Amino acid sequence: MWRVVFAGFAALCAVSEVAAFGQRHPKLDSSLIRAVQRRDSGAVMKLLAHGADPNARDRGPRMETAIASGGASIKVDVGGRTALMLASLNDDAASVKVLLNAHAKVDARGR
Repeated sequence: MWRVVFAGFAALCAVSEVAAFGQRHPKLDSSLIRAVQRRDSGAVMKLLAHGADPNARDRGPRMETAIASGGASIKVDVGGRTALMLASLNDDAASVKVLLNAHAKVDARGR
């Protein structure tokens, strides 16, 4: 096993040799989502280089309060967004560019 420490991460991510040859590693995918949420394009690049899925989704369902027409507040499920969706919502152009270069799907839809 390789031990890789990514800048900005407090924990170590274990990456197997198999993951380095194209197989995905779920822990890297969740780390990718957290890096995108933190707007850390350097960590996004490193995670993708080590096998994170550029189309990883946040784990949802996550409920947020929204205001419906007429002023009533409602709960809306916002889970299942891809890393590219999150980077776009955060106006993080650097992470968007890195994800697009890693062939993230631009036509993905939320769950």
